[in-house]
Amino acid sequence: MFGDSCWESDSPQEDQYYSWRYAIQDELKADDTKRLVIVEIGAGIRVPTVRFHCQSWVNSFRAGGNRCTLIRINV
Repeated sequence: MFGDSCWESDSPQEDQYYSWRYAIQDELKADDTKRLVIVEIGAGIRVPTVRFHCQSWVNSFRAGGNRCTLIRINV
């Protein structure tokens, strides 16, 4: 981020992240009484990366039935 020339991609960690995300999606599909709430804290508008990421989660989960809420807290 911001010119970090030493960035190293970590594919196993990324794979774990997506496995976790898909497990949440599967859990929501299996039980229609469950809801997902994402709490985003301190992600201002100057660097929107976190905001975009959280919004992409909301959009993907809402496509499955609008059972996701995003709460943004910016102090």
